[in-house]
Amino acid sequence: NIQERHFVTEIQNLHSKPVDIVVKETIPAGRNDKITVDVVKDETTTGYEMDSANIKGLMRWQFKVDAKAKKDIKLGWKVTWPKDTNISGI
Repeated sequence: NIQERHFVTEIQNLHSKPVDIVVKETIPAGRNDKITVDVVKDETTTGYEMDSANIKGLMRWQFKVDAKAKKDIKLGWKVTWPKDTNISGI
């Protein structure tokens, strides 16, 4: 079984000067070795820190957004598990 999700978070700086931004997003974190969770690299904005603050599944981006500018943060993840295994909470 495979479940894949893609998300886009739009950041917009409405101020008249640049702003430092931190974006935190979570992805599923398997507790069973049969369940794998992968970041879809082609669908995810680069420059993230994985398992930020030693929290499994927490992703963190830090960047500067220029005055009146927008930036999209893309995130894609995929969960794979055996057909004979039930999962919940995705």
